[in-house]
Amino acid sequence: MLGKVFGGLEEYAPLLVRLGLATIFIYKGVQTIFGTFGGPGLDKTAELFGEKGYDLPLPILLASLAGIAALGGGFLLAVGLITRYAAATLFVLVIITLFVAYGGRVFSDGLGAFACLIMAFTLLLTGGGKGSLDRILKIDERV
Repeated sequence: MLGKVFGGLEEYAPLLVRLGLATIFIYKGVQTIFGTFGGPGLDKTAELFGEKGYDLPLPILLASLAGIAALGGGFLLAVGLITRYAAATLFVLVIITLFVAYGGRVFSDGLGAFACLIMAFTLLLTGGGKGSLDRILKIDERV
């Protein structure tokens, strides 16, 4: 029964995953870089890197890179441009986040990040799907 209702709409699934993940990462990127929406901003994010006890070098640079990766990757996913590369970048960012911010405690603290990890991996496999600039510009065939 549901196959008759939703049959033929499978190719829109990457679009929905792409837009959902883009929303999350644009929001987190703006929080990290600008401190809006109750976010920490660059200075506080750099401090948080130091508080975790990892003694990361150049914490302000790392905080900037994390914010740019989240915001830029989110924007690229939103429009569907070089989707597989953006998804790969966000996949790596989430893995780092799971270990640095959550200490590897995926199911107790980092369940939302884990869900983002799975969505990024899905887009890495499928590409941008319908409505993506990759498909319109035929970029996905070349990457």
